[in-house]
Amino acid sequence: MNSDKLNNKQKKWLKSQAHSMRPVVQIGKEGFSAQWLQQLELVIEKRELLKINILANAAVDEQETKEFLESNSHIQVIQILGHVLTVYCPAKKIVNRNFSSQLDQLVSNKG
Repeated sequence: MNSDKLNNKQKKWLKSQAHSMRPVVQIGKEGFSAQWLQQLELVIEKRELLKINILANAAVDEQETKEFLESNSHIQVIQILGHVLTVYCPAKKIVNRNFSSQLDQLVSNKG
């Protein structure tokens, strides 16, 4: 479902912005579902960039989670570090566009 792939410069910038963030979403023994994805989409609409923690007892691993997110939503996995995924999706509402507006400036300020 992803049509707007990020370039390496944009990914590097997003990773730097997410560095000090703590995971706000967890995946536990129930794994993920359509309902879980809907909740995640509500959270990421407000934040655009966040971290997901996959607990040790989770029914899924990092790669399965990445494939699920990228094939069932517009969410892009920016980085997998241990059991933590950093994910990004531009907000639909202009008022929530903090990171995406700055990413646009990165693209327009090639240099």
